[in-house]
Amino acid sequence: MNRKLAHVIGAAFVMALLAAVFSMGASAQTLDDVMYLNEDGVEQTTTATVVTPDLTEGTDGWYVINNNVTIDGSVSVTGNACLILGDQTYSEMNGIIVPEGAALTVYSQSKQDWTRGCLRTNIEGAGGDLNKGNVSIYGGQVCGEIRTDKLIVKNSGIDLCSIDDGIPLSIYANSVTVVSGNIGGRDSAICADTINISQNSIINVDVHPGFAENPTIITILDSSISGEVRGMGEESIITIENSTV
Repeated sequence: MNRKLAHVIGAAFVMALLAAVFSMGASAQTLDDVMYLNEDGVEQTTTATVVTPDLTEGTDGWYVINNNVTIDGSVSVTGNACLILGDQTYSEMNGIIVPEGAALTVYSQSKQDWTRGCLRTNIEGAGGDLNKGNVSIYGGQVCGEIRTDKLIVKNSGIDLCSIDDGIPLSIYANSVTVVSGNIGGRDSAICADTINISQNSIINVDVHPGFAENPTIITILDSSISGEVRGMGEESIITIENSTV
């Protein structure tokens, strides 16, 4: 082998090695035994992919925000994506899109106001369509507008409200269920055809009918509502028991 050929082979080997190293560095990092609180507030662990600023898509699986992160673009959810908000993290995304057939579930690692993670973003179905996608929030603090088919907010310590001068939270959905949740915001409202609020939930926004011209079914049990409560049309059913409105 002559010297020139040896140099060419050596250079090719170095370039291949560097490419492999950079590829490894750019690959998604996963963490084992990531703790989160499930929908019943019970500690669980899972393996999760660490969210980084270059994330554009959330597929089937688990994701964790373990440091403050800002994503300038939007994130599209395909399948069933589960997101864990790490303690004392604050993150921003330029929108999360949850299309038809997809689901986004948000968890936290803590119930306390001063330690739970915070995510500021709008969450909506493709094109803002209310008939697409499901969203469940079982912990953390989410700030922004939510447009989806079905929204579930469950577990004590969940707080959906604006932060300082942040985006007021508005919810637009076909159905909204709040169990032991806290929903607040400035000049905000829950707008849906079917609304169920229960188990010591604290709602500091208006409760209004959705966009469809359907009779509204609103049920409020053992909770506190500081905003206006009204339905759509004479056929609306509003049930309020053991609650302050």
